[in-house]
Amino acid sequence: MIEAIIQKLAAEAPELGPVKGAVDFSALVAGGKMPQTTYSAFVLPAGLIGRSAEAAAGAFIQTFDEAASIILAIRSFEAAGTRAIDPLRTLVMKVFETLGGWTPGDESGALVLRSGRLVSMQAGLVVYQIDFTLTDQMRIAR
Repeated sequence: MIEAIIQKLAAEAPELGPVKGAVDFSALVAGGKMPQTTYSAFVLPAGLIGRSAEAAAGAFIQTFDEAASIILAIRSFEAAGTRAIDPLRTLVMKVFETLGGWTPGDESGALVLRSGRLVSMQAGLVVYQIDFTLTDQMRIAR
C-alpha cells in the first residue's frame, strides 16, 4: 500500500515536491536535516487498528484498518515559518483529493481520511501529518 501511495502522489500531485518513503524520512530526522526542496512529502506506515472480530466453527475473522501517514514538509525560508501557512491548506487538500476514496493496488477497500494535524512549525520548517486508513479483513482457518 505504501509504495502505491508514493507512486500515486508523485504522478498526480507534483506540487507536493518529491514524494519519498520512511527510509528517507528517517534519515532526515536522524541527521537533524531539512528537506532540500521547498515542498516535500513522505509516506509512512502508521500501523493497524483492530475492529470487530468473530470466531466460528474453525475460522477467525477480524476487520482492521491499515493506516498510512503522509507527512508534508514545507520550508519557508524564514524562522517563524508563517509564509508556509498559505500554501499548506492547498497542499493538504491536494493530498485529500488525490487519495480520498482511492483503492491502492489489489486492496479490498478505499482510503479514508482519518485526521490531519500540524506537527511542528519551527526553524523555518512546517511539518503537517495527514492520516488515511484502509479497511480490510483477515480470515484465518483454525
